[in-house]
Amino acid sequence: MKPSFFKKYGARLLNNTCKTFTVTLILFYSVGALIINDRMTMNFGTALLTLAFSFLFSLGLLVFEVESLNTVLKLLIHYAVTASSFVLLFVVIPGNNRNGEFTLMLIVVFTLLYIVTAAIAFFIKSARKKKKTDEEDYSPVYGRSQK
Repeated sequence: MKPSFFKKYGARLLNNTCKTFTVTLILFYSVGALIINDRMTMNFGTALLTLAFSFLFSLGLLVFEVESLNTVLKLLIHYAVTASSFVLLFVVIPGNNRNGEFTLMLIVVFTLLYIVTAAIAFFIKSARKKKKTDEEDYSPVYGRSQK
């Protein structure tokens, strides 16, 4: 019997949601402090939207578990899920889509941040993978061990 989706991915999904929520809040307050130069307050509704975004982002991360997909395709699917979640939760629902230029600027900034973050994550993953292959134990071809 196959384990249920929640049993298989629930803990990882909850863990990633909490991490994403924390990082998103820190970024939100940091950017607000830099731009506004004052304490930036967040209302409860915005915090809930941020939590919903974090959950959808983490749900999108599960696409990387599918081994049959190409890495580029996985990244495109994750970007599509994340970008549409961002637009829905931070542009459409709060009503920030009245000004087309502002909406476009938000999408462009989000896309640039996504590209930079994805590139950093890709290089870290590549470095870890290279280090892992370099550290693998040597197994002799002819059955003799090295001394």
